[in-house]
Amino acid sequence: MTGERFANVVLGGGSVLSITSLAYLILRHGWAAHYLAIGILAVGLVAALKLPVRHRINMALAVLSLVSTGYFSEAVCAVLQLMPPSNLIAPNMPMAFGDNAEVVKEQAKVAQAHTVPFDTRSKLKAIMDLRAQGLDAWPDIAAEALLEGWEEGKAATAVKINGVGVMPLSGIAGKPTVLCNESGQFIIYESDEYGFNNPKGLWGSGQLKIGAVGDSFTHGKCVPSDKNFVSLIRQQQPSTLNVGRSGNGPLCDLAAIKEYLSIVRPKVVLWEYFEGNDLADLEVELRNPILRRYLEAEFSQHLHSRQPAIDQALMEYVESVRHSREPLGHLRQYLVRQHSLSGVLDDVEGFIKLAHARQQISQAVQRLKPKDAREFLVRTTQARADDIELFRRILEQAKVSVEAWGGTMTFVYLPQWERYADVQYASKDRDRIIEVVKQLGIFVVDLHPAFIKHGDPVSLFPFRRYGHYTEEGNRLVAEEILKALAGVNHEA
Repeated sequence: MTGERFANVVLGGGSVLSITSLAYLILRHGWAAHYLAIGILAVGLVAALKLPVRHRINMALAVLSLVSTGYFSEAVCAVLQLMPPSNLIAPNMPMAFGDNAEVVKEQAKVAQAHTVPFDTRSKLKAIMDLRAQGLDAWPDIAAEALLEGWEEGKAATAVKINGVGVMPLSGIAGKPTVLCNESGQFIIYESDEYGFNNPKGLWGSGQLKIGAVGDSFTHGKCVPSDKNFVSLIRQQQPSTLNVGRSGNGPLCDLAAIKEYLSIVRPKVVLWEYFEGNDLADLEVELRNPILRRYLEAEFSQHLHSRQPAIDQALMEYVESVRHSREPLGHLRQYLVRQHSLSGVLDDVEGFIKLAHARQQISQAVQRLKPKDAREFLVRTTQARADDIELFRRILEQAKVSVEAWGGTMTFVYLPQWERYADVQYASKDRDRIIEVVKQLGIFVVDLHPAFIKHGDPVSLFPFRRYGHYTEEGNRLVAEEILKALAGVNHEA
């Protein structure tokens, strides 16, 4: 092939492909202003055919080099999306299990600025390292980790026992459990007989003084097991049981009371409410048919008597998720998702637009930018009246359940970081929630005044950024709860 013919093929072929791509995009999506660039490119390539042969050849070589480099990069980035970069070194579990590689990198940078060593392994890498040492370690299993498609507006139960869906409310029993890492080191605890964060033996110690329900703050994120506020309360009141779990919302809290606390019948039930996401969690919980049934007074899954089967089902599910994060598992999932014509067309269009390469460049640019804690701030709106009413119904049913065994409920209001970083981003439902609780005749322990009195409430969060309470924050919560309980004569 002569140089002139080579140049004509490259430039002419490029113009035809540009015009074809433009026509496809317009037919599929309609006109958009940025499509003009493709039209200009096509015109430019056609015009280049009129250049002298030497210039035409140079232009063809330049175009071919740019196009080859661009689409080779796109192909590499597309393949890497099937195999997340973290999988090449330290595999991650999905975000529902607590892994977010970008957040970990940012936390490590902040820790370095505070001269604090930070373990940058993913949770899964930490688990696999423990297993290599002979420990049968497992992740904590947040509520949303068991709801398939919760990020896409769905919430089907992912765990089955004998082919029937079940919604566990705890983790795997009697195992080293890797919880989280916000301050530099992974928090690991030995789960109790029912998969909760308690010392073993509490379940058989007779009637308990205190039982606690709640989300990740109650669970113990993200401080050592003897430093979370439920453990600190236990140091003063040894018969204190924690059935909190990461990701729990009001429906899971109600379920935990019915399934577990009703067995041990504590004199006081602490309902810990985190203003940052409990109502949002309720919206997700309502999509799950099993959790919705806890609105029925007599419904139960009888989880307390099914722990061995629950453990087996959870272990099988976690392992299936782990294998799905491996390269072949990703490819298998991708092929299943993309079997439709629409999926194929989306992929073709993305390739034409260099979508994966552009995404990687954008992410690289973002990583170079200095980040501020305020980037975590998200504006919130007031909850709907229906959501507040549903919350009232759930809380009322919990109160009835607790009082049926002679116990009393105490509502603990846990403030979020946004309330002190920039109050305009904090929950708009604080006053309505507290009013609902008081109308139900439930005693309220509001931690917000104590945080304000502290003088520097932002310091009660890791590195003064968004996250769970520090050890000092947990001490403050425990002290205020114990003081309040003693003041109302709950025998605590």
